[in-house]
Amino acid sequence: MITCTLAIGAALGAAGCGGDDEKKSDVAPGSIAPAATSKLDAGPSKERERDPLRRVALKFARAVGTKDYRAACQTRTPAERRALTKAQGSCPAGFAAIAKTEAGKNFDKLGDAAVIYVEKLGPEANVGVGDADTALVYERLRARRIGGRWLLVSR
Repeated sequence: MITCTLAIGAALGAAGCGGDDEKKSDVAPGSIAPAATSKLDAGPSKERERDPLRRVALKFARAVGTKDYRAACQTRTPAERRALTKAQGSCPAGFAAIAKTEAGKNFDKLGDAAVIYVEKLGPEANVGVGDADTALVYERLRARRIGGRWLLVSR
């Protein structure tokens, strides 16, 4: 399983993450949904395709899977983009650096990933992306609703 959200924190190092444009969550970092609240996406449907949370998760997965790090940055919170820029010179350079680490070794698997599960926790959510045929989760993403949009954050 890829742990790119944790790698972002490592890539940021002293640059830090956060800021006043992000509301801190009461959800413990790295917490996983109880099985009863997780939902397996069985395949495409009009409703699922329109869900902004699923769309941002898929945009990120497909972006890193195809090395489109500029698009990957568009899925992240403003504070995280600023921190990656401060740490690596630009947000895309931050993701390029992560891709060269252990955490990014499986980015290529995400190019055709599907949403495996979604767990909404009020203004936050956990989303698993991976292989639609086997339901194997390659990446567990954390999302936060900011300014009416779902954006991805590091755990």
